[in-house]
Amino acid sequence: MVMNTPPKTEMPSQHLQRLRRQMQELVEDLRAWVELRLTLTQLEIEERIEARIRQLLLRLLVGMLAGLAVVFALVAAALGLGSWLGHPLGLSGGSAGTGRRGCGVPFRQEGACCAVRIDECGIG
Repeated sequence: MVMNTPPKTEMPSQHLQRLRRQMQELVEDLRAWVELRLTLTQLEIEERIEARIRQLLLRLLVGMLAGLAVVFALVAAALGLGSWLGHPLGLSGGSAGTGRRGCGVPFRQEGACCAVRIDECGIG
């Protein structure tokens, strides 16, 4: 069997052109694949960061609400204990909530030795 082959001068040139074209296409496809892979990796990293930020914000919100609940519970317990011990509004007296004006030292009606009236403080 005899095959019809082009002359030897044309054959290497056509082979080289076809090989060069295929190599250029391969390089372009590989470059596009690498760019897409980098974009995908970047998007995955951004999604992970956003998920961590959302988790952190949720934990921060829950922690703040729990802290606020603890503060309110402690205030309620203090007022309840003060009421149970017989102090008005759970406060110890002085200028804080009893209607008396004081100089910061609690004034008790029992006449404790350390109680100071406003006129003795030199304020008024």
